[in-house]
Amino acid sequence: MFSWRVADERVSELNGLKPIPYTEARQWIRNADLLLWRPSTLLGRMIAGLGRSVHCHAAKAHWVPSICDWEIVETIEGTGGRTRPLRQCVEEAPGLIDWYATNPGNRFSEFCRNDSIDWSVDNVPGRPYGRRSFLAMTATYIPIVRVFWRRSHDDLAPLAGNPVCSSACAMADRVGGGVDPVPGLADAWVEPGDLERSHLYQYRGTLVLDAEGKL
Repeated sequence: MFSWRVADERVSELNGLKPIPYTEARQWIRNADLLLWRPSTLLGRMIAGLGRSVHCHAAKAHWVPSICDWEIVETIEGTGGRTRPLRQCVEEAPGLIDWYATNPGNRFSEFCRNDSIDWSVDNVPGRPYGRRSFLAMTATYIPIVRVFWRRSHDDLAPLAGNPVCSSACAMADRVGGGVDPVPGLADAWVEPGDLERSHLYQYRGTLVLDAEGKL
């Protein structure tokens, strides 16, 4: 399916993952596929660790005909909801972005990827980042807090604030796509690790530069 033209040193750095040059992967990525970031900062490692995961950030892939390339739909602290070229993301963080196929093999026949990505594009860009939601999520890891404050299982309950990155992805696939990626947990409490473990997604590879360090 892919040709693995990646420099040997880059392969060794990925510790057994499946490195895929972006120039190859862009032919196979589909709308609403999931992209998960591995941490490169202390805060990122803390987020990943608390979520029992290797990932600290999540975004959705969106094909843009006008540029004939992929962009991501994401929300981040300090900026909020936005879109930006996936090519640029790989240039900035080669070997740190894991690509997950959404609904591989049509596992969930009711899922509609076009409606999922349409929801993302219509509802995420321009929306403030869910700082209040992030703080609430983090607080539930404090032992004494967990005794009195539990995470909601009700997707219909109103959000305490705007969504964080993983919540936005979960909402896109549940509200837009028609399939809840993390049943039994409200979208507002979904973390990157929950998406990583979801049956709605399947790991395909880790996006890297080509053997010459180019895209």
